Amino acid sequence: MSEFKDVDGKILFSLVEPLFVEGMACVLTHGAQKYGKFNWRKVPVEEYVDATERHWNAHRKGIVFDTDTKLFHLDHMAVNLMFQRWHLTNHAAYNFLVSKAINDRMFLEGYKNED
Repeated sequence: MSEFKDVDGKILFSLVEPLFVEGMACVLTHGAQKYGKFNWRKVPVEEYVDATERHWNAHRKGIVFDTDTKLFHLDHMAVNLMFQRWHLTNHAAYNFLVSKAINDRMFLEGYKNED
């Protein structure tokens, strides 16, 4: 609690790294210029799952920047995760995909689904 204002239980946006947000904004700006603003909402979520993995794989191989945009692969990943998060809260089809993935993983790992 601050001595000036009660901040308990409030979201602390000051904890978010500004350069991280700026990197995401750069990726989003590039996408908006290339495909149009919010066009990403029309893309099937599976494409963002794959894109996230491609950027992560490039990063793991030591390739820091995307060859097309010259922006950080990690910033592209963050944006793709944001897109997936949006789909999670706005599309029942994605909820099914997540549920199926969890059930498949539980099956593969030998867990019994109690539902």
